[in-house]
Amino acid sequence: MSHSSPLPCPGLLQSKLTALLRSLRGIRYEKPQRRKVIKNLCVAAYPDVQPWQIKQACLDPSLSIASKKSCGDKELRELYYSYLSELLDPVEGQEAARHNSKLVKVNYARTDRLQWPRMVQLVSLPPFCVSRNGATGPLA
Repeated sequence: MSHSSPLPCPGLLQSKLTALLRSLRGIRYEKPQRRKVIKNLCVAAYPDVQPWQIKQACLDPSLSIASKKSCGDKELRELYYSYLSELLDPVEGQEAARHNSKLVKVNYARTDRLQWPRMVQLVSLPPFCVSRNGATGPLA
């Protein structure tokens, strides 16, 4: 007799997503460790939490409240880039995200009868190179 764990009730999932989205809106005012936790939860919550929501929370200056101290724009850009990198990670990331043409554009180079990704461009970020061994870096 096998025991399967019951699926969480939809109301519980909805309330957790609502809490995550509320935290995401205030991510610029959180301490670095809390921002990392929120980012990791957003990666795990894909596709329920979409990349445009993280982008908006991190990069939209209209969300800043002048009376509150927030982290700098550089930290927020790095957080968004880190989110996308983790979301699209070949081992730990989300498979569905790697096949989302709104997130990734891949150009293939043909060499020695093999095709391998020459350039991967994350939408809204500068393109970066992927070497044959999988190392990445920004295009100069």
